[in-house]
Amino acid sequence: MALVTRTLTNAGAPLYSPDGDLLVGVKIHFQLMDTGGRPSDAWDATTNERVGGDVIVATTDTAGVFSVDLWPNTRGNRATKYKCRVQFDGFREFSGIVEDVPGDLQWVDFMLGGAVMVAQDMSAIAAAIASHVASADPHTQYAKEADLGTAALLNVGTTTGTVAAGDDARLSDSRAPTGAAGGVLSGNFPNPGFVVDMATQAELDAVAGAKISSTEKGAANGVASLDAGGKVPESQLPAVVISDVFSVASQAAMLALTAERGDIAVRTDLNKTFALSAVPASTLGNWVELRSPTDVVQSVAGKTGAVTLVKADVGLGSVDNTPDASKEFDCGVF
Repeated sequence: MALVTRTLTNAGAPLYSPDGDLLVGVKIHFQLMDTGGRPSDAWDATTNERVGGDVIVATTDTAGVFSVDLWPNTRGNRATKYKCRVQFDGFREFSGIVEDVPGDLQWVDFMLGGAVMVAQDMSAIAAAIASHVASADPHTQYAKEADLGTAALLNVGTTTGTVAAGDDARLSDSRAPTGAAGGVLSGNFPNPGFVVDMATQAELDAVAGAKISSTEKGAANGVASLDAGGKVPESQLPAVVISDVFSVASQAAMLALTAERGDIAVRTDLNKTFALSAVPASTLGNWVELRSPTDVVQSVAGKTGAVTLVKADVGLGSVDNTPDASKEFDCGVF
């Protein structure tokens, strides 16, 4: 278990010599002693740890400040104190006690808790006080009066020039507003009007009810949506929709069409008709030929198109159309 210690420091009160010089790089020695002034060790009465009597050394920095962690004497199983010696001419040795309380222990408080002070000690304390007073802001943890605003200088009250207390009834009681209205309101409180005509709740409800919900767009039993081109997406159209019929003279022209599924292309070069079964139109396999039924008459007597038959076309070239009564017969002798 780590030994419990408390920090001793002169932060905010740099060390000065009796002549007023800042003490930089000066060593301060601390040694645990018994009440008789003899070097000693001790036992921590709470943790049962041994506390050695070795000399502990702290050194001031360029600002004349030092800090050192010391074991609190009041935690011991017997009375002890620290002998302190500043390694600089003009300072005398003294003894001090470190109490086991929260927070850092200030150097001045440590000195005041020790032996009777002499002139050299008083000089050092006076120098520390002068440095503290001369500091621009020795207590940064406190708010300055200048930073609190004028409210900090006012008394609590209910009249002009005072501030209200936190439990002032005026902060919680219900009162109707008074005075002239502003902004979108006209007239005076408590019953102002509107500068411009405002919609009633019924009018707002009517507008909201006339709008199509976003959940109905592109949904079953809803409405169709539009794509970036302002058209209904193919996914929302019936399986077959003939939009346009194109007449083209070649395969290349057919594949170059801007066509949609269900569009028709009449190939004049083939006398055939094709329907676009899937997009894109540039893929030949997406065009399906519309074929005529196979059981329909393709030709008559070898003729196609608009057919006009004569007797010869049907094997009747030697047959005339004279009635039998008008025919002459050769009645020979038998």
